Amino acid sequence: MGFSVFTGQRYTRDMRLAAVFLCLSSFLPAAGIPPEDYKSRRAELRRSLDGVMILFGAEEPEDLHVSFFQESNFLYLSGWRQPGAVMMLTPKEEILFLPPHDARGEIFTGRKLGADDPNAREITGFEKVMPRSALETTFLRLIESSNKIYAVPTDPQAQKLNSVAVFTPEPTPDPPSPSSA
Repeated sequence: MGFSVFTGQRYTRDMRLAAVFLCLSSFLPAAGIPPEDYKSRRAELRRSLDGVMILFGAEEPEDLHVSFFQESNFLYLSGWRQPGAVMMLTPKEEILFLPPHDARGEIFTGRKLGADDPNAREITGFEKVMPRSALETTFLRLIESSNKIYAVPTDPQAQKLNSVAVFTPEPTPDPPSPSSA
């Protein structure tokens, strides 16, 4: 006959191999693009920044029957394919914020990299990798020396973070006094 029949053992083995491959591939940057390319894209963008840029990656879908797709701008700059990450760029720093481990959720979705993993910097290609819980305090620290925030305007998470930003107006020069004229 021109086809083969899978036995139970072979099918189980093949499924295990496929599962291992999927788990390992979730740690890899976007296929075919070297991590150095993402780093150079961020470096080029950082040279043109005069403020803080914040970009939120996509969140894990609530329904596990729906596939996860990373936000395209986030993917282009980071190559990062795991949900819940946030990227913050300034002319001097690049930081990737990762969500905490969710042991129960990872049973169904696979293990995710956390900021506490010892090789997080090497795997992500970012200079700094921090827990997502440090996002707001880091943001407030970075905007102290900046008066511009760049974000996707329709992103509700960016709007929420932008609402905590307090800018001090730039000092305006005193008008010349009438006696000096």
